[in-house]
Amino acid sequence: MSEIFCAVCKKGKGPTQCEVCGFSDNGVIYKEFLNPDDLNDWLKTVVEPYRMKWEFKEREIELLARIYELESQLEVFKKQKPSVGAQENGAERSPVQGDIKVTDVIANAIGKNDDQKTFIKAGLNIVKGLLLKHEYGNTPGNIINFGIVAKKGDYIYYHNAMDGGKIYKMRADGTQRQKLNNNESCFINVLGEWIYYIDFSGKGNIYKMRTDGTQPQKLNDEASYSLSVVGEWVYYLTSSDESKIYKMRTDGTQRQKLNNDKIDEPFNLTDEWIYYANRDDGRKIYKIRTDGTQRQKLNNDYSSYINLEGDWVYYSNVSDGRKIYRMRTDGSLRQKLNNEQSAWINVSNGWVYYISGHGNHTIYCKMRIDGSQQYKIQVDKGMIFLNIADEWLYYTAENVNYKMRIDGTSCITPL
Repeated sequence: MSEIFCAVCKKGKGPTQCEVCGFSDNGVIYKEFLNPDDLNDWLKTVVEPYRMKWEFKEREIELLARIYELESQLEVFKKQKPSVGAQENGAERSPVQGDIKVTDVIANAIGKNDDQKTFIKAGLNIVKGLLLKHEYGNTPGNIINFGIVAKKGDYIYYHNAMDGGKIYKMRADGTQRQKLNNNESCFINVLGEWIYYIDFSGKGNIYKMRTDGTQPQKLNDEASYSLSVVGEWVYYLTSSDESKIYKMRTDGTQRQKLNNDKIDEPFNLTDEWIYYANRDDGRKIYKIRTDGTQRQKLNNDYSSYINLEGDWVYYSNVSDGRKIYRMRTDGSLRQKLNNEQSAWINVSNGWVYYISGHGNHTIYCKMRIDGSQQYKIQVDKGMIFLNIADEWLYYTAENVNYKMRIDGTSCITPL
């Protein structure tokens, strides 16, 4: 019998989780199908999305290594007088994105410069900029569930419902728990060394603080709702202007209005498009570019819990009893996926996770992104805010935080 290798990286042997790239699909790293169409569907919907994220992460590690190298060189050059040009220190050998090289970008931006300190500073900023440009502070599925959990590195940052919604952080294994602020906080985004959030204990302003809880800074004076941080931009709704979408820099400058539609649910964005339910048009789904241009209507359903995964938009269709539907990001190929009332939808790694029922009888469910393999996993009272980090599900029920495996195999554990 031939050895079985991970379907993603082709290196790890598992068996339950790949030791190289971390891939696991319900406890296996490879599947065999009798029907070739089923295999192709699995590869396309589960394996390829994970491979893309893993390869990007590997690229990110490479870029970070280059950043540290540049920072080390910069410290050295701070202590000595520059004597040779940038072409002699080897920096031109560092590819940044594709075939783009640091020296090529710098040459276009600032021309020739023989000062090594200036050159390395410019290279460092460019590498960091390229790395952060498309970095997200949280996942689309978590944001639509009020962003009560965000993962960065080895740490989980979360809204502690048992302590008034204040932000805590802990290691992914639950150790080293720390309280970071004293405000009721939601829509948590973590980028670099900063945490961004909305302070609901005050006037709903947007704040940021260091990942250790220091240097809290208020970024705006507007009552805000829904928050997504991507690269150097903060996107949000403001009730000060009838819940229109705005954006500003991560330092609070360059505030810009992006649309004139009223929105009263969290919006979502990916690949430089913002998707939202337009209250002015019966909560139909619209999309606009992140600069506010190219406004497009995508459907005619009263829509809620908008999620994004690949080329698909997932949503709860209130017009059809809150069943889950999906359509392409251009509005085509509209499909119904289930037949039960569904809320708190979170789409992640080839699966749709959601809550069925309400009140004292809520059921945690999941299904494949094409609507197949539907499972009812866990019954609990008042389950809301489904957030996902790696293979773990975080939610609240009756003002208590809980954590369990996304497949429901582990015990439910209060945080």
